[in-house]
Amino acid sequence: MIEGKKILVTGGSGLFGGWIVEKLLDLNAYVFSLSHENPNKSKLSQIKNTKNLTILSEDTRNEESIEKIVSKEKFDFIIHLASQTQVVDAINNPINTFTSNLNGAWNILDSIRRNELDTKVIVSTSDKAYGIPESIPTNENHKLHGVFPYEFSKSAEDLLAQTYSITYGLDIAILRCGNVYGGGDLNFNRLIPKVIKAFIENKTPTISRSGGDYSRDFIYVEDVVGAFVKTLEHFEMNNELKIFNISNPPNISILEIYKNISNVIMGKYIEPNILGKQGAPYEIPHQSLDINKAKINLGWEPKWSHEEGLLKTYKWYVEYFNN
Repeated sequence: MIEGKKILVTGGSGLFGGWIVEKLLDLNAYVFSLSHENPNKSKLSQIKNTKNLTILSEDTRNEESIEKIVSKEKFDFIIHLASQTQVVDAINNPINTFTSNLNGAWNILDSIRRNELDTKVIVSTSDKAYGIPESIPTNENHKLHGVFPYEFSKSAEDLLAQTYSITYGLDIAILRCGNVYGGGDLNFNRLIPKVIKAFIENKTPTISRSGGDYSRDFIYVEDVVGAFVKTLEHFEMNNELKIFNISNPPNISILEIYKNISNVIMGKYIEPNILGKQGAPYEIPHQSLDINKAKINLGWEPKWSHEEGLLKTYKWYVEYFNN
């Protein structure tokens, strides 16, 4: 089903954009990777099988440019990943977060509507769209009520996609992902790349903001890629709105995932510098997703343990810093 299809991936130079692009090329799709960031040294720049790859340098917030691309190319699928993903950045600059996470999706979906295209869309949102959960693990029927700027932007993006599916009949799947990690994440303010970088540089890692007590689901990037591929393959099961949680529960604390990184890389626990023990007032303390719906409907489930995923991630960064 994927072979020979024309697929646009927005945010192709991001954390898992490059991994998805690479996988789709291996499946003989014609892939267009769109990003406004320089892909140099990203996962995207490492792809060797580039015969069917087209790189587009554009911002999804530019309505005119997106309209031209979508109407001209008439993609079979669009995978929308492009967004502002940092909680702290959202608190400091909420307007940029709202425009990044809403206008991009809006421009893509409305271009499909206006041009009456049959393009199918996967919108990647987040577990943060649920806001502070009333129950854990959280399933897809839980209401979306993000309160803080980043969480609100993901709730709104998710609801926007639902609106275009229900009102205009667009064929849309929404994947609400947990905390994705893996090689290719060049934002060293995020926990896992920050800790790995510190160990590679023989420095003591720092855990900030929550003091390590908050808990999350963590999922290795290749497992997320598998979920996207399964979603593409199952699009024709019906043309109704499809919503799936994608993660690797159960949740573990920030300090526990740090211990896993330390043991995988150093072979033992190295005491970190812990800051922010008073907590992070604008973040969700605890989250975990129920992934049974994806298991049943997509035939998908995570394959990589945290130890396996972290080791592969560490090896990617070693190669990255040595080049």
